[in-house]
Formats: sequence, structure tokens, C-alpha cells
Amino acid sequence: PSQVNVLANDTVAAAGQVLIANSVKLCDTGEQVPNCTATSVNVTGGIYSVDSLGLVTFTPDSGYAGSIAAINYQARTNTNQTYGSSVDAGIVAAPTLTADTSSGAYNTAQSFDLLTGDTAAVGTTLDNATLKLCDPTTTPPQVAPNCNKTSVTVSGEGTYVLSGTTVTFTPVARFTGPATGLKYTIADALGQTSMSTYTPSVTEPPAPTAVADVLSGPMGAPQSANVLTNDTVGASGVTIIASTIKLCASNETSPNCSATSVTVSGGTYTVSPQGVVTFTPTSGFSGTAPAVTYVASTNTNQTLSGTVAGN
Repeated sequence: PSQVNVLANDTVAAAGQVLIANSVKLCDTGEQVPNCTATSVNVTGGIYSVDSLGLVTFTPDSGYAGSIAAINYQARTNTNQTYGSSVDAGIVAAPTLTADTSSGAYNTAQSFDLLTGDTAAVGTTLDNATLKLCDPTTTPPQVAPNCNKTSVTVSGEGTYVLSGTTVTFTPVARFTGPATGLKYTIADALGQTSMSTYTPSVTEPPAPTAVADVLSGPMGAPQSANVLTNDTVGASGVTIIASTIKLCASNETSPNCSATSVTVSGGTYTVSPQGVVTFTPTSGFSGTAPAVTYVASTNTNQTLSGTVAGN
């Protein structure tokens, strides 16, 4: 509801005159000054009412937004003069909220001011103390105006924590891409509540880096090394899964390789589930054999590709 003392900006014509607050009456349909008698008047969108102090209150219908018709009122002075004027409630719309997004690095918390771009209508302000998160895990999921959380955890995605007007999203390990999004609500000083959505996104970690390996050993002897040992990942929490390592046959290219044994001029390469590549030279071979490409996957489904050569 909105309220105004309609006598506050009215003036008398001469010294000694006083406006009588309890003489204020509203003009209902069909009534005209000086013959108005109503203390409440219904209009499209709500109801005007007046009390004995001259305070006119407009109470809007639930959910109504739009223009409100002005109505006339009358009042009397202590010299028994009656005059009339009008009061216009207008309508104060609920807060206007924008859908919020942010982006952050892999395995890293990110923060965002939820009220960025959000505004209250002219005539009121946002009440920051009413800012709340909506919990989608309740039954039924929370929606305006019944959201009341300052911390919400979404399984498989991460946790949202509200402090003041800032929300911090901490993703779970290995989560990447846009989150489902979390609804939030805020009210204005008139108690009108609006709802919007905050959607954080987590970028992929940097790609893993492979270092070319060269095996060496005595002539005729098998040569082995774990080719993943000197390869690196792009971010904390990322690991290379040794059991995914494969060699690329002559008709295969990275990342679509599936061989565990590849024969080249000078010998044969084999790979174990632990990431150990062994080059077994043919009898009498010396020098550097043609390199073979290997691939492996990380726990974030990224592909690593490198080469290994027997020498």
C-alpha cells in the first residue's frame, strides 16, 4: 500500500484558517464536490481509503501493475469553506530484475553481485535485506515469494553462498560448463517481490601438454619408459588416466587411436595399462626407429597426444 496526507500541500486563503483533517471525504462514482461522502472508493487495480487524520491510502490488488485512475476528494476549513482536489495513486511496479551470468576458471570459486542491473520502480527502493536464494531441492522447489536460503548446494554442480548482495559459487571437482542456474528473490520497500536467475559457468581447464619421449638402450634389448611421467596437466585436480593410453596404428590419427601394439621399421612398440611403452627392436637393428603417437585421456575427458621413439 501507498499512503499520502492529501492536506500536506493544500493551502488556506487567509491567516487564521485551518484545514480540518477529519473532514476529508472521497468522491465515489456519481459524487461531486462539495457533496462527497465516501471513506473508501474502489477503482480498477485497487482501493482508496481515507482515515480521520486525512491520510489517503491506496491498496493495490494482488499482482496488479499498470495505471490507476485518480479520484477527487474534498475537505473543509474551520471557517466552514469546502474545497476539492484530486489524489492519484499511480502504481508502483515490482522490482525489475535482470538474469545474471558469470564465468570462472576451472576448479575455482567465482563471485557476483546479484543486484547488478536490478532496479526498483520510481517511488521505492530495493530492500537488500530481503535478498534470498531459492532452494530447488525442496518439495516443491522454492519460488517467489517463499525463497529463504542464503546457502544452496546443487548436486553435481556446486554450492552457492550469499553474503550481503554477493553470491559465491564454488563448483564441485571436475564440473565444467554452465550450471543449471539458481533463482533468487528480492523485495522493494513496499514489500513487492520479484524473482530472477543467476547462472554461473565454469571454463574447461587448459589442455594437458605432452613431452616427446625418446627411448634408448643396448642394441637388441627392449627399451621401456612410462611416457606419461613427463607430461603435464593444465589445472589443479586434473589427472591423466594411465589405463586410457593407446598407440596410433598407421591408419589411425589422434585422438582416435586404439592400438596397444604397433610395428614399425626396426621393431615393435607395445603399451601397458600403466602407461609404460616398450620398444622391442628387431634383430640387428640400430639407430632411431620411427616415432609412434600415443594418446591418453584425463579425468576431465580431455585428450593428451604425444610421441615416443625407440633409439
